[in-house]
Amino acid sequence: MVKVVASHESIERQVHENIKNPFDALNEYIWNAIDANAKNVNIVITTSSDSIKSLEITDNGEGINFEDLYKDLFLEFNTSRKHPRENQSLPRGKKGFGRFSFILFASKARWDTIYFDKKEKNSYKYNIEIEGYELDNFKPNNKTQTSKSNGTSVSFVFSTSNNQNLITTKSKDLLKKIKENISLEFCWIIELLDLKITINNNPIDYSEFMEKPIVHNHTIGEESFKIKFIKWKQALKNQSSRYYLLNSKGEEVFVDTTTLNYKSDDFYHSIYVTGKYFDNFITITGRFEDTYKQLMDYVNDYLKKQRKPYIKIFSKNKYDEFKEKNILPKFNKFEEKVKAPIYEDVVREIIEFAPSLVSNTNESQRKLLLELINKLLDDESLRRTLFNILEILIDDDNKEQLKELEEKLKKYGLKNLLGTIRAVENRLESVKRLSKMTSDDKWYYSESDLQKEIEEHFWIFGEEYNLMIGAEEDDFTKLRKLYYEKVKKMQLNEYEQLFVSKKQVDLFICGISPEGRLNRNLIVEIKKPKELLKKGHYLQIDDYKDIILNIPEFNTPETNHWDFILLYTDVSKDYVTFFENEIKNKFTGLAKENNKNYRIYIRKWSDLLGEVTFKLRFLKDVLEERKKKL
Repeated sequence: MVKVVASHESIERQVHENIKNPFDALNEYIWNAIDANAKNVNIVITTSSDSIKSLEITDNGEGINFEDLYKDLFLEFNTSRKHPRENQSLPRGKKGFGRFSFILFASKARWDTIYFDKKEKNSYKYNIEIEGYELDNFKPNNKTQTSKSNGTSVSFVFSTSNNQNLITTKSKDLLKKIKENISLEFCWIIELLDLKITINNNPIDYSEFMEKPIVHNHTIGEESFKIKFIKWKQALKNQSSRYYLLNSKGEEVFVDTTTLNYKSDDFYHSIYVTGKYFDNFITITGRFEDTYKQLMDYVNDYLKKQRKPYIKIFSKNKYDEFKEKNILPKFNKFEEKVKAPIYEDVVREIIEFAPSLVSNTNESQRKLLLELINKLLDDESLRRTLFNILEILIDDDNKEQLKELEEKLKKYGLKNLLGTIRAVENRLESVKRLSKMTSDDKWYYSESDLQKEIEEHFWIFGEEYNLMIGAEEDDFTKLRKLYYEKVKKMQLNEYEQLFVSKKQVDLFICGISPEGRLNRNLIVEIKKPKELLKKGHYLQIDDYKDIILNIPEFNTPETNHWDFILLYTDVSKDYVTFFENEIKNKFTGLAKENNKNYRIYIRKWSDLLGEVTFKLRFLKDVLEERKKKL
């Protein structure tokens, strides 16, 4: 037994601090094999219904030299004979934690190793054991000569407590998890080296984690390069997006992160460049050569082109995510037609430009940013505020493109303004058409024509109404059913079926608040233009109010408010005095209300449409002034 220069407690603590989980611990032994120049690594696993019965990792690497055990390989802790070289992928290990990492999933580890002694020119074999409860001691046996090939096999003994760390509900799930873990850790280096990793003699298949590799040749002067690009479908474990330079023998010469690494945009990638140019490449001086500079410029441009379609998908997915989380600004029906599509384009453009704005921020910060973008479409002065934020957050590579983005946003602002002016003009035409239909006999054909026009343009009653529940010929029984389905989002079997009334309404529209706290409901009774208003018409809409107040689920002041509007062209001479007494507010047409949840209005078509026309013309004048300034 040989004593390690560290206490058991110290080793155990350091392992738990430096190795995240049992799967990472397992990977440490595969890295040890690769660092020992293994070209084949086989993991043999047998499982029961819910756990691992045995686990062994075998490689054809150089083995562990017996003499090194007593120098520093196993004797010392928190050190390693491996010295990682700058801008090289291997060796991977550097602290010596790997050999003790088995304590995260097993109770004991045993190494059976064969190595070639260059001095004695013979191959030797021996084994080492370390107990999980005694990490500060290791037990090597005596070496004996052998004719077998070099390599190491590490096997593990499991106890119930340790084995729990690698248990899932089914053994198939466990094997799948191990395969996924190994795939995401080693896929990039399998592509880099002439390396084969197998599980139970079946090669690791990581195709589900990658797009199809793109391979092409590129020539700079007399130098020819083979370039292989791989887009990974998700982040790799413990490896950033890098480019790897290899000589004509396929040996790695230089590695570094790409210019698109860590852009917070899910564009995970590796690019492998092979060429004779790197056979005698000296990294210290070679990176200043024109050929190298031209190659790097080409690689960076190539990556940007490859990224473009992915970043567009990324921005769309992010926007859809914001929509699903309900953190986008709320648009009324007027804005939905013009501003909402432009707003989506602007948000996606900004995400494509600086993905970190939405990836490296919390939900409150994202919501604030999304609202700021919404405001800048209407207020030119806010654009500078946004660009001040962008200048702080984006990296130097993107700052030179900031001016280009600013120009694009100016165009979006103008597009929004012009689109809004067109929408206002269209609405003015609709109001003009409605005015003629309600006052000019030549324009009025039938009640159904007027009904159809109102259903199409129910924004005249207010931008807060965003959903039509029912229209002509829908009785209250059907309206109750439609309300449950459209507003409460309930299925037929989730609420009680009741008969309410056979009476029909002309129009029932609803304004659902974003938080769902208060729904504004409006029932409209439309009289034919030639039909003079009488007391019976008023009693009709008052009756509608009573029906609504007698439906318990509709009569909740905290969540529902009801307005009823009786629209007419003129009053019958016999009822002028009656309506003068009934209408409490001559300007709004308010006739009746309670302090809880309902109001009844009696309004002339000419008053309603005149008010809408005035607002639209005022808005158009304001927009035209802004247009002149632009």
